[in-house]
Amino acid sequence: MFTGWFIYDNTQAVADAGADQSMCTPNTEAQMAANTVTFPATGIWTLIAGSAVIENESDPATVVTDLAPGVNVFVWTVRSIVTGK
Repeated sequence: MFTGWFIYDNTQAVADAGADQSMCTPNTEAQMAANTVTFPATGIWTLIAGSAVIENESDPATVVTDLAPGVNVFVWTVRSIVTGK
């Protein structure tokens, strides 16, 4: 019989999406710079305003492409699967 244990860090940092970025056309691509998460937490990018393609929603350093002219707003959410917060 096997009993498994997960050891985790309950001091997960608060979500930080990184600094705002500005660019000029024809550039329509940017690399995100959120903080990394510690197991068992997970992180996910969400586009809440504007238009863009998020290549890997769970990668804090993902690339976003096809950025629309104007303001594009992204949120980096960190959630712990142990505490639910």
